[in-house]
Amino acid sequence: MSGEQLQHALDSGMDATYGKVFQASEESRGLIDQTRHYTQAICSQLCDTTKHCWHKFPPFRWATYTLTAFNAIPIAILLFWVIVGLGFVSLPVVGVFVFIAFIVAACALLVWGGFQVGLAILSKLGFAK
Repeated sequence: MSGEQLQHALDSGMDATYGKVFQASEESRGLIDQTRHYTQAICSQLCDTTKHCWHKFPPFRWATYTLTAFNAIPIAILLFWVIVGLGFVSLPVVGVFVFIAFIVAACALLVWGGFQVGLAILSKLGFAK
């Protein structure tokens, strides 16, 4: 097989591969569009149903307001404890990251300083400019 034939075979194989990749991407794009339209239709229907119930059925609104009022304080307490808990967990983590950053910076400074000292010694000996 000559070099031209080999190159032609490789080119045709790549063209076929690119064609298959393009076809797969087009089919997946169609599937994604179809899923998006289906989801939009369901969400639109759910939103319209909720709006209808909200405006035409007052007990639904009363129940929502009552549940919100009764659960506001427990939810506020829960959120407070979540924030406090995450704060106590995140403070040591941040401290460890800061400590590691200082170690890395110190090592980088020592390496740079050693390099500069080495260059100064080599230039005094005449090996470097």
